[in-house]
Amino acid sequence: MKIIDRKKGFSIVELLVVMVILGVLAAIAIPSFNGSKMKADLADAATVLVSINMKIAQNKINMLSGNITKANIEGIVKANAGISNNAAQKFDFGVKCADDNCLKYHLYAQPKGKEITKGLWLGSEEAMLYTCDASLDLISLDSVSNNSKCTK
Repeated sequence: MKIIDRKKGFSIVELLVVMVILGVLAAIAIPSFNGSKMKADLADAATVLVSINMKIAQNKINMLSGNITKANIEGIVKANAGISNNAAQKFDFGVKCADDNCLKYHLYAQPKGKEITKGLWLGSEEAMLYTCDASLDLISLDSVSNNSKCTK
């Protein structure tokens, strides 16, 4: 007499093992994906800030005197902040002038929501892009080079 093994499919233990393995992989992959997503959002915002800074420099050259008013710079920021829909949805872009003729200024990208934990700051004097904690009020900062919550 032949014994026929009619075992078909997987046992409950085998299915649980596969589910545990998938859960561990997901627990590792999801935080990594979120970190990469935030880096991509910051890169997008950085591109916008550098583009705005270049437009300001072009306008200064076109004016020949080099003097540009706060209203001119604010107009440039407003006109160019939307060049990336993704960045415009996630960041508030702005400018703060150190004085009325706006010879010294800084541009900023302050995150709108809680999902992005970093903001960007670009000064006309430093010509360096800084990444800062979103807990900082980037609008009021005049310099971030010595701030421990900001990095180049």
